[in-house]
Amino acid sequence: MKKGFTLVELLAVIVILAVILAIAIPAITGLINNVTINAFETDAKMVLKAINYKMLTDGNYDIEQINRDTMLSDFNISNNNYDNLYVVSDENEKLYIFIEGKGKWEGLVACGSFNYIHIGDGTECFYILPETSVYDEEKGVNKPQLANGMTPIKWDGSTWINTTEDDNEWYDYDVKKWANAMTEDGSFWVWIPRFSYQIATNYDSHSTGTINVKFLKNRTYEASDEQIVDLIPTHTGSSQTNYILHPSFTFGNLEIFGFWAAKFQATTLTANLKITPNSLVSIDKNLNEIFNLCRNMETNEVYGWGTSGKGIDTHLTKNIEWGALAYLSKSSYGKEIEEIWINPYHNFHNPRTGCAGNSVASNPTTGGACTNSYETANGVKASTTANHLKAFVRF
Repeated sequence: MKKGFTLVELLAVIVILAVILAIAIPAITGLINNVTINAFETDAKMVLKAINYKMLTDGNYDIEQINRDTMLSDFNISNNNYDNLYVVSDENEKLYIFIEGKGKWEGLVACGSFNYIHIGDGTECFYILPETSVYDEEKGVNKPQLANGMTPIKWDGSTWINTTEDDNEWYDYDVKKWANAMTEDGSFWVWIPRFSYQIATNYDSHSTGTINVKFLKNRTYEASDEQIVDLIPTHTGSSQTNYILHPSFTFGNLEIFGFWAAKFQATTLTANLKITPNSLVSIDKNLNEIFNLCRNMETNEVYGWGTSGKGIDTHLTKNIEWGALAYLSKSSYGKEIEEIWINPYHNFHNPRTGCAGNSVASNPTTGGACTNSYETANGVKASTTANHLKAFVRF
């Protein structure tokens, strides 16, 4: 009678245990992570409750004084696991919190209101906090959301000049004047506010149709005319009968106010991507190289937004984002009926940004200067609005 395991049986047991561990360890790790996230969310809500109680019992309490250091003295809450904390309120005095964790919450950030706390690495919190209204009632669009290092700019008829967020002439989408900004490296950007669309004609055709646009309020599905738009299109024949949210304004699981698009094709002849007119663009880089160049922008200090990457997401233009520009350009807020002229300029196969030919589809040209640079009468016809306010996303 044999006792114990044979070598083959022992190896089989080891293999089985290895398989069980391979299955169990990720599951256990995931469970621990979920418990940690849920605990951090509960902790953030507890802090909000304490702040609400403080405001109820002390009508003069100023939430602007709240930070990590005041948690113990003002609320008797230990701050050992907080690296950073602040609170804001909207016009209805609804509170929104931001907590950067450390210790047992290391690497996590909590942000949002009591009804919705988001736990992540901090990047998504740019879209959630502060979740106050950014809708411009006068202009009927979401206000451009400037990151650090971005300066509003406007065209004065002959050149670009710096302005401020309070300048009433910075943008006016009703007259095809899209908001522009410049980062510290001199790159140009254009703001695409959240909108819904309707393809009123030729919905089911390859021919160009009529595209109607309604700008939406904040992160909602509510349009400027108070109507609630849909997520799925309905149509009769060749006409779309409703307005739907454009998908470019859903970023993962988050709804966003709008996004900044590169105003020109990115110049890749230097170490840092730059978005400027009348610049040569290298076309010898492969997709992987361009992808990494774009992703690395968010931690590159030359743009002025720092090196942490928090609150910034830079990436290759997705099809839906390019579609948002195309739809907005085709609407009454862009060129509408007139087709955007192509950029025919190439210098030994390297395109030059911001150029136009003498017609909508001029033959390619090489060498020398642009036939029509971006600020000229024909040059602006290669823009989405034909008024020096290009929204040409190509990176």
